[in-house]
Amino acid sequence: MALVARHILGALSLCGLAMPATAGTHPAIDAFVSYCFKAGQTVERARVNMESLAGAPLPFDLTFWDKSLEPAPGTPDHAERRCAVEFQGNHAADAVAAVQAKMAEQPVFGTPISLPAPYTTEPGTAYLEGRALLRGRVAVVHVGTRQGKTFIAVDRLPEEVEISDARRKHPNGWLPHRQKLLRAYFEAARPLFTLSATAHGTARRDVVPFTQTTLSPQTQSVCA
Repeated sequence: MALVARHILGALSLCGLAMPATAGTHPAIDAFVSYCFKAGQTVERARVNMESLAGAPLPFDLTFWDKSLEPAPGTPDHAERRCAVEFQGNHAADAVAAVQAKMAEQPVFGTPISLPAPYTTEPGTAYLEGRALLRGRVAVVHVGTRQGKTFIAVDRLPEEVEISDARRKHPNGWLPHRQKLLRAYFEAARPLFTLSATAHGTARRDVVPFTQTTLSPQTQSVCA
């Protein structure tokens, strides 16, 4: 029976049907990770997609706009696109785990960068991070709690906001020094290993013959 179920799930995924990203979490979390990172949606399409997963009416509050597809009067200028859900209770830990897992899936959702303005940590924030996307675009992912509710949001910033305005994060502390030491070790050790293997007969040098007849006339003129 389990094998049959596994085949059914595989068939659904091959057909492009959305499946909840995490099992046993709140429907709002499943809907967010399934559709809020998906580009090309209008307000109506985003709602229909989430209703197909979480039921209608939605058991959570949905905020959505994408100014690159349709007007969104009364929305802040610093967010070209926003997809956000809000629901009762403190589910911040589950939300952060699900969002981070989704962003790590291939193709990954950008790379971490410093927070661009005007984003800043607020009371109840559990996770807040800027992400550098393709073609130089910038996004901000925010998870937290407020007034007894959990919220999850992802904003895509206007095109004029570039990665240079929100500098990439660089590792701090011991990690960068460890990477440099490991690189230096392997750069120094590899030639020694090769020489030792050659001296003990466990490795040999092979002569690679050069046959001009395998080259095109154009290549022969360059190599001559």
